[in-house]
Amino acid sequence: MANIFIFGDSITYGCWDEKGGWATRLKHFIDSQIVASNFTKDHFVYPLGIPGDTTYTLLRRFKQETDARIVPTEQTIFLFAIGVNDSIFNNKTNSHVIPLWKFKDNLHELCKAAARYTDKIFFIGFTPVDESRVDPMSWLPESSYKNVYIQAYNDAIGEVCQEEKVSFIEIFHHWMHQEYQALLQDGIHPNSQGHEKLFETALTTLKTILE
Repeated sequence: MANIFIFGDSITYGCWDEKGGWATRLKHFIDSQIVASNFTKDHFVYPLGIPGDTTYTLLRRFKQETDARIVPTEQTIFLFAIGVNDSIFNNKTNSHVIPLWKFKDNLHELCKAAARYTDKIFFIGFTPVDESRVDPMSWLPESSYKNVYIQAYNDAIGEVCQEEKVSFIEIFHHWMHQEYQALLQDGIHPNSQGHEKLFETALTTLKTILE
């Protein structure tokens, strides 16, 4: 049996996807596999995305959220999809929500916190944005999502994962080599097709562990 914790922001939460987003799709798929196995498999998936979350706010809730659901005798798996909100750039103050150096520190802290429970730790990289729609954001006119910053923060996750010896699942650079704007609903959040691609990526990552 495995308990799968999926921590993240509004994309993990599934904003604007009628099927609930990639994390919820993963839960539904694994639930259907359990039923099809006549309950010989037994996994629990916890989608724990909160819109607006950053590495700072995730660190504040991580232990409490985990301890409320953890079963120490069973396998624990963490999927983290966090950090794109850290990269938001304020055009008036010329600053990010979370500076890059602090972002890296937070990632190291998150890795160490997760390692107290398991060695099955995965970080999922960012999806790119359609800057014509989010630079600046209509709902936060002083601020912008910019791909140059998203790439820098995304690459920082890869660096930290290498240092911490945990898995990093690259998304950003793969999507940039296709017409990714067609996978976005509002310039930042994936549409149903985009969430389906993220679900398939996450499922591929977990399959070897869960088989």
